[in-house]
Amino acid sequence: MNPVFLPVGVWIVLTIFFFICTEIGHRYGIWRFKFDPETSGLATVDSAVFALVGLLLAFSLSSAQDRFQNRRTVIVKEANCISTAFLRTDLIPSQFQFQLRQEFGKYVDSRITATGHLPNIEEAQKEWVKSHLLGRKIWDLAVEGTNGSGHADRNLVLDSINSMLDVATEREVTVLTHIPTPIFVFQGFLTAIAAMFAGRSTAKQGKKPNMHRLLFSVIFATLITILVDLENPRIGWIQLTTGDTVMRELQQTIHDGLVTSPRTTIER
Repeated sequence: MNPVFLPVGVWIVLTIFFFICTEIGHRYGIWRFKFDPETSGLATVDSAVFALVGLLLAFSLSSAQDRFQNRRTVIVKEANCISTAFLRTDLIPSQFQFQLRQEFGKYVDSRITATGHLPNIEEAQKEWVKSHLLGRKIWDLAVEGTNGSGHADRNLVLDSINSMLDVATEREVTVLTHIPTPIFVFQGFLTAIAAMFAGRSTAKQGKKPNMHRLLFSVIFATLITILVDLENPRIGWIQLTTGDTVMRELQQTIHDGLVTSPRTTIER
């Protein structure tokens, strides 16, 4: 299945699943009311379950949105750190600049390649290892190249490269951070229980309210699909396009040799 259409598949499966749950609840309710037509006390239980489902969904969607925003922010942050470190290579003696800037180009290529492997975490991690080795090479070249530089220039260059390497690790952690699996499983389980309760509450009616049951199933399937999409912004409709564009523009700029700055304009 095309990753872009994966949320559609998830939505259809969840809608059908929740509708089946309402059917199970409806049939159970018919069987239950045959033996106890005056069943009481269930409304309190139903209300508690529905309230818990709503609370958990709201919490999960809010935290997923925060993680999505954090992922986008850290991509832009990484691009800015790489750009700053690259600009400050102007402070390094000219005999070291060419090789160092070549390594920056390879480093950016590797970071973008790793992103392209997502959501295949195994392949992305292999590329992350490669980028860490390139980052270490950049650090070693910068240390060697600034040995004869002034203290201020040396600190500017090395601090910016250190920030670049730190944010790379930060970004990788954000990619691997998701809603805990037990919470996600419990969310689905609790929603299924709520669907059965909703179906059971229709058992006293002479005719099945199929439209209402379908609407219930569609709404909750949509909410959970959005949650899944937010948690996995590389396989659905919700994409980190803004941050990716910034990284690709930086890559193009570095390879075109357009990121240049006179020594006197470097931020100190």
